[in-house]
This record gives sequence, structure tokens and C-alpha cells, in this order.
Amino acid sequence: MNTSSLESLSLIVCLLVSGYLLYQLIEPDTDCKTARLAVKYLLLYPVSFILSGVFTESLYLCLMLLCFYLAKRRRRVLAGAASIRPGMTR
Repeated sequence: MNTSSLESLSLIVCLLVSGYLLYQLIEPDTDCKTARLAVKYLLLYPVSFILSGVFTESLYLCLMLLCFYLAKRRRRVLAGAASIRPGMTR
């Protein structure tokens, strides 16, 4: 495998992790159907091809959702440490 295919694979993994984190963030406050629709819209939105491309948007989204997930779970020190990472992708 060359470097570009590994980068693309890692960005697709970030997109899938983003879907999981989005589901985990929404599901406790709403019902399961709403959480599934949110993930579905994330993955099927007309410009979601950017998230699976060679851009860093999927990594940024994954890290931002991780910050919110950790903050919601009251792991504030980890959320603070994780909040530095999205800025590094820009």
C-alpha cells in the first residue's frame, strides 16, 4: 500500500468514528431513530464526499465530536487536551 491509500483509509476511518461519536452524543437526549437519522444525514449529505476525500475535514469533525463527547461524559481534562487537536488540523 502506498502512502496516499493509507491516508485515504485513515480519513474514512475518521468519518466512521465521527458517525459513531455523533450517534453517542445524540442518542441519550433523543430517541434512537433521531440519532440514526443524524448519522444517516452526515454520511449521505450531498457534500459528504469532501469528508471521505483527501481533505482533513473528516479528521477535524472526528476530533471536534470527540471533544464534545468527552465534555458530555464530564471528562473535562481529556476534553481540554483533545480540544487542542482540531486546531492543529487547520
